[in-house]
Amino acid sequence: MIKTDQKKIQVRSVIFLILLLLCLFILAGKNTCIVYLGIGAYKWIRAALVIGTVGSFADLAGHIGVSLVREKKAALQDSLRSREREIEAKKNTAVLSVKEELENDRLCELLEEAGKSEWQMLNTELSKCRKQMAEMDDLQDKLTGLLKTNEADSLSDTEEILERVEQQICKNVRKVLNHIQIRDPEDPSDLESAREKIQECVRDNEAQIGQTKEFLYALADFLNQQGDNENDASMLQIYKATILDSLKNT
Repeated sequence: MIKTDQKKIQVRSVIFLILLLLCLFILAGKNTCIVYLGIGAYKWIRAALVIGTVGSFADLAGHIGVSLVREKKAALQDSLRSREREIEAKKNTAVLSVKEELENDRLCELLEEAGKSEWQMLNTELSKCRKQMAEMDDLQDKLTGLLKTNEADSLSDTEEILERVEQQICKNVRKVLNHIQIRDPEDPSDLESAREKIQECVRDNEAQIGQTKEFLYALADFLNQQGDNENDASMLQIYKATILDSLKNT
């Protein structure tokens, strides 16, 4: 619609310009026109050109005004549509978003509830997941104690590493909870699938906890040597890198 208006304005601009030039030509060459055309014909042509020029200008101005109104309206509609798309995108993001940082205590409660509900036949396996989460909490407390005892503020980044391990364990547990939510405990195949998913979680958690323990042993040796032994420092870095690599691969 806007492109059509622009074409109409261009055509009317050309017409107005032609009429204006003709009008100026008639007025400027008054005497010559009267000689060749006669006074009567000159007045008639002059009146027609003046009226045509004024009318053409009014028509041109009207189309320009209408075009400007349409452009503003179109811009407003585009703005509203863009706003609607942004709102819709935010709604979709809100629906699809998942909380990144998981809470250990809440997941433990959900595991306990699952073990007492229709999934009680897998309570032993689910209990292993809860014990692993409790063990990870204990390892974090031990790290905090090590750093506090040795006033090792420069090693505070190690706490972040253990927090990342804890989050990985929480994610494994969440996968288990999501898995059993969509399974039927009375269906033998679903029951076996849930058991395998829990065992997979337990195995990965055991690996993460084992690496974390080795890391804490290396950290304790490093602190006992007060950083004098370069081998202890190297081992500490190796364990840190190993843990981080294992988190990337999960």
